Amino acid sequence: MSATRTLRVKCASWDQVEAFYLRKLRRGRSVTIRVPFVPQLGDAIAVGLELPNDLVVVVDGAITGVHPAGEDRASIDIDLHGLSPEVVDRLETLVADGRAAAALPGSVEEPAPPPEEVRRPDDPAHALVVQLDGELRRLRQLAVHEVLGVPWDASAVEVRTAWRQLCLRFHPDVLASYGSAAVSHLAEELMILANRAYDRMRASLVAEGRAAALGPALRPEKGWLVAFDAISTGEVTPTPPGVAVAVTPEPAAVPVPAPPARRRPAPTSVRFGQTTEHVFDDLAVPADMPKTAGSSLAAARAAAGDNVFERQARTRLAAGDHRAAREVLAAALYVYPKNQVLRALFHVASAMGALDDGQAEHAAAQLEAALSADPGCREAEAVLEELRRRRDPPEKANR
Repeated sequence: MSATRTLRVKCASWDQVEAFYLRKLRRGRSVTIRVPFVPQLGDAIAVGLELPNDLVVVVDGAITGVHPAGEDRASIDIDLHGLSPEVVDRLETLVADGRAAAALPGSVEEPAPPPEEVRRPDDPAHALVVQLDGELRRLRQLAVHEVLGVPWDASAVEVRTAWRQLCLRFHPDVLASYGSAAVSHLAEELMILANRAYDRMRASLVAEGRAAALGPALRPEKGWLVAFDAISTGEVTPTPPGVAVAVTPEPAAVPVPAPPARRRPAPTSVRFGQTTEHVFDDLAVPADMPKTAGSSLAAARAAAGDNVFERQARTRLAAGDHRAAREVLAAALYVYPKNQVLRALFHVASAMGALDDGQAEHAAAQLEAALSADPGCREAEAVLEELRRRRDPPEKANR
């Protein structure tokens, strides 16, 4: 183990001493400090507080996190296990005594530290640090769409373009030429803010059915699939002259009872592998759906509701025919665009197709979208489990 390092922290005023143990610490005794070296995780380190009265209070700690910011710079997380309640009480007493001494008549007021502009007039990165700090403070007060600079109902292309523009402005790699740890740290904070806003907007677009998320990418939906037989001219074929047309009175409509409440089916096993081409056939109507003399297939299907599409899709997914399932679900979503169960199954079918093509990352993104739309989707959980088994074979997991 390397020798214990000591970080000297100069406190120019008693306000800075108080701010150290009241505002700089997280969870009681953790602190993050930028240092001009890259230590090892777990190294012992000590923080020496140099007080305004020239006393030095040393607090022992250990490094719990290392975030490199260059070849010889890093931000480190320190667990100050030596900062006991007794040490904090001692610091509070010193702060109170120091402030009382400064308030006595004839005492010399502590000189304020020189402003940053006076101490570093030749630093080319200083102006950028001030600019980035102001931009970070401003963006933290805005909503996610305002962070990206787009309307709340922006399209997928607008959201993606705005996020890329922020990356070109604030990415740490873009600003690395300044060679400043402060610039790199502010750039990282700005990118965290931009990425969070992009993720929120992307999830909203996917949930509304206005976009598809492919890993970190985002693209607009290309539309819904309809059968060719659904296209008609709307014209009525004229009756040839001299031909009598018998008019049959339309029978009285018999009310069709409402379909039973949907129940989630039992866990389904999903089969993988290449499937043959499937011709989109007509959707079947449940056998228990009563029909009358005046009811048509379309009326019965409308009465059955989206439950018909769901059962047809689950049957095809269980048989491994994900292409046919995807066609069924595309037609279903055209009729029921807000049905999250159908949308989740559509993402599952897309994930199975991606797995057949060897695109594991694309499949994982589709499965995440499926679980986001319907957290209880058993098909998505089954495909995810199969994907994990492919990534981690049994012999590797037992090792």
